[in-house]
Amino acid sequence: MTQMDKHTRLFHRIAPVYNFFFNSQKKNYQEILERHLDLLNLPPGGKVLDIGCGTGAFLACFARLGYCATGVDAAEGMLKAARSSTSAFDIDFVQADATTGYPDDLARKVAKAKELKGMRFILVLTPCLDGWGLADSAGPKTSRLAVESGIFPLYEVEDGVRYTLNYGSKGVPVGSYFSLQSRFKHLSQVQVDEIQTMVDENWRRLQEKF
Repeated sequence: MTQMDKHTRLFHRIAPVYNFFFNSQKKNYQEILERHLDLLNLPPGGKVLDIGCGTGAFLACFARLGYCATGVDAAEGMLKAARSSTSAFDIDFVQADATTGYPDDLARKVAKAKELKGMRFILVLTPCLDGWGLADSAGPKTSRLAVESGIFPLYEVEDGVRYTLNYGSKGVPVGSYFSLQSRFKHLSQVQVDEIQTMVDENWRRLQEKF
């Protein structure tokens, strides 16, 4: 189980407790927005995307002000609580996580998913600064290296058969991705080479689908 999976499961399980604070969170967020909304320079009725929306308190504040709000979160429990707590507002929710490395790609996929009927699922990577042992400014670079090394290529699958590659491996060694994160400092060069072999093979197999 990856670190991201563990975080998702944790927030899924604590969602009912987390939701107890919905009203107090919404009150605090509303006060902040009232003071600083002009700094966001949002047009009236503009679109707002909240990545890692939790139970939706922040989105409720934007929806109350007339903005078109969409929430994205990896934890199903959080989204279930969000839909319940924000039922008075017209807010769209999508189960996904996000990568700070390719925000335009994420926004496009969320918009596309909203137009599709039936099951929709987006899995995108978001670095955890503390959990991964990253510098405060290393999140976007780490996200891009995950893609460029072939560890986490970005692609779409429609109807289970149509594959579209968005961003893929550029041949960057996996060691470059690992080197930014202290959680991998225990790996020997032999282990890194073994992982590189697996990543290369997975990338080769994936390319056959495009």
